[in-house]
Amino acid sequence: MVAVQKMLAHGISEEMIPIRLARAFYVDIDELNAVLEMVRQSRKPAPGPSNSYKAA
Repeated sequence: MVAVQKMLAHGISEEMIPIRLARAFYVDIDELNAVLEMVRQSRKPAPGPSNSYKAA
């Protein structure tokens, strides 16, 4: 997961991550897809009210 986050931070697209990783390592594509999904979910803003306070 750390490698995926670093690659995304350096501007590598999600589509290129498997290619880059496969050059150096054996890559379990199903596991990589799960990691990419976790990273996507962690990047989404948390749902909640748009205003956390109200003016009195």
